[in-house]
Amino acid sequence: MVQSSNKLWVNLLSKKYTTGSTILHASSLSNASPIWSSIIRAKNILKDGFTWRAGSGSSSFWFSPWSSLGYLGTLVSYVDIHDLHLTVKDVLASNSPHSQILYTQLPPSASDLINNLHIRFNDSIDDAFICYYRLPPPLLDLNLELHLPEKIKFLFWLACHNSVPTLSLLHHRRMNPSSNCPRCCTHEETFLHCVRDCDLSRPIWHRLGFITPDFFSSSDAHEWLKFGSTGSQAFAFSTSVWWAWRHQNLMCLQNETWSINRLSFNIQSMSATITSCFSSRSTTTSEEIHVKWNNNNFPGVILNVDGSCLGSPVRAGFGGVIRNESGFYLSGFSGFIQGSSDILLAELFVIYKSLTLAKNMAIDELVCYSDSLHCINLIKGPSIKYHVYAVLIQDIKELMSQSNITLCHTLREGNNCADFLAKLGASSDSDLTIHASPPEGFLDILRSDATGTFFLRE
Repeated sequence: MVQSSNKLWVNLLSKKYTTGSTILHASSLSNASPIWSSIIRAKNILKDGFTWRAGSGSSSFWFSPWSSLGYLGTLVSYVDIHDLHLTVKDVLASNSPHSQILYTQLPPSASDLINNLHIRFNDSIDDAFICYYRLPPPLLDLNLELHLPEKIKFLFWLACHNSVPTLSLLHHRRMNPSSNCPRCCTHEETFLHCVRDCDLSRPIWHRLGFITPDFFSSSDAHEWLKFGSTGSQAFAFSTSVWWAWRHQNLMCLQNETWSINRLSFNIQSMSATITSCFSSRSTTTSEEIHVKWNNNNFPGVILNVDGSCLGSPVRAGFGGVIRNESGFYLSGFSGFIQGSSDILLAELFVIYKSLTLAKNMAIDELVCYSDSLHCINLIKGPSIKYHVYAVLIQDIKELMSQSNITLCHTLREGNNCADFLAKLGASSDSDLTIHASPPEGFLDILRSDATGTFFLRE
């Protein structure tokens, strides 16, 4: 009823009881039908999962529940006549502090909140209420490529869709008061923390020989699972993920702790069983794929971009490099995204930021490579009205329409320079750093790209 106003049953109920997003604040009437009463009961459970997302910013500043404080008009004794017409954009797009534009005196807490808000607007996108935890479109169906027991494939599917019932997810859905890991009590209990990074999970991996820094550096569960479950130790990796998850549940739900020796034995035993059952299906040698920079051999200006999420707690960063077709360095940039640990935001923001910088450099024709196929599909595809980053995606579409820009997907082995700068940005505290010359440690990667070095796709 919040998002599908074109449906007949929504129109019927809305005409009788309420309209649009006001259902989130509706109550059951004494003469209401059983269907409406049931909807209201469900709404009371689900409403905390919805949040207002800015679009054009045309919502009323005073009389729409756009802020975390609810209707701001209820916080004051009256709204000055000069302020009645103000929209959210009118106030938040004004010079800081934003509250200076108001004739009405807000409580200090509300003024502080408003003055510290930085919201992106786009007139092509409507303001909307969206599900606070909204699943992205389906990722690459990793499960269909794996020769594993269905229970492990299902766990991987949940992880790829951010649906493993960790405390991080339950807290995000307002179903648990805390997101901290109950075992170490020091970090947020994400899926990767649960099965890999927790002090009680990491020794499992060390015992089985997974000790390289790269193994523990990835913050994207989908990429980490894909890398581990399709490598040379796929069965050992997959069974280790399963037993690390099982052990976490045993400890938290049954207060039962197993020794590393017992866990290692179960992992090796399960891995041997899976090998005997499935190895005959995967005896054919997969074709090797070699990747180089500018794999499509485009002429002209080449832009490579990447987003990165590193560390614990997670720090999001971005980076990119602009070169000519021969690999000659023109410019580079990196930056840190404060208050975010979302890799999708990092991947989208770096595309927007890089196109803005290219425009400022008077570059009106270029090829932009990103290793995030999901982002490319979001930008090239039709507008998704209720996407959490709909405004940012629309801003990118409009930037691309103003110049001759080609957006292409590259495998990560062809995006090493951007990956270096993205990690540099995530480890810094600067919102944006322009690198007029290559930063330290960057030249060797540049030379490899410029000479057309091929890298084996892992």
